[in-house]
Amino acid sequence: MMTDQTSAGRRHGQAVATSGPRVDAIVSRAISLVALRGKTRPREIDPDMVAHLRANLGEAGRQIDGQAIAPLLAGGLTREEIADHYIPALAREMGEDWVADRAGFAEVSVVVCKLQALLRQLGPEWRADHSSLPSAPTALVLVADDETHTLGAQIASGQLRRAGLSVKVRLGCSRQDLQALLHVGTYDLVLLSAAREESLVGVRRLIETARTFSGASVPMVVGGAVVGTGPDIKAFTGADHSTNDIHEALHLCGATSSQDVRVHLDRRA
Repeated sequence: MMTDQTSAGRRHGQAVATSGPRVDAIVSRAISLVALRGKTRPREIDPDMVAHLRANLGEAGRQIDGQAIAPLLAGGLTREEIADHYIPALAREMGEDWVADRAGFAEVSVVVCKLQALLRQLGPEWRADHSSLPSAPTALVLVADDETHTLGAQIASGQLRRAGLSVKVRLGCSRQDLQALLHVGTYDLVLLSAAREESLVGVRRLIETARTFSGASVPMVVGGAVVGTGPDIKAFTGADHSTNDIHEALHLCGATSSQDVRVHLDRRA
């Protein structure tokens, strides 16, 4: 089912009118600042904290509440660190345990479902554009209709919004869905999330559609668990970049320094 998780769409027409065929200096400066923030190395993941989170979320009948993350917050972690590093770490662990037959389908499904609920509880303001300016860079985050893993896309959209970008999210997006989206709005970059190699065919089709209806100058970035698993993602899908680091993605799309306000995401135009 296709899901729209943002109110940003109403502003995309304004962004296009402001930027024209290129991203203006204000937008470029914002993305440059975001890229610089990503150069700070995150603290090493504490496996005991991950184990505590797993134990709490895996408890049968346990509702998502503050107790699940209370020790993590007491240990000095921020909500952002939990969302950006600990939730993905536990999701990866659950996936690895499923593949190795160390965890059953029911346990994995319950924990991952609760991770999504916890992500929403951690940052309700990250679920829509509450702080981005009308002139903010616009990002489109997509999960293809043949992909069932959506946690990564939701984490990425939260990171982008916290950085000040205006974000529209489409889960279960078909080519027809994307064509309709691009008919009414234009975006400064498109990010696609995939967890399985089998999903890359759907990603490639979405990128082909995006190229057709948004032009060759809009950067396309593929992320998700599929990155680093073997296939040449850029060659297979036609993406410009593949990375699981949002800040690196923005940097690769053209942001180099906070002083470089003339950098354009569509520098290939």
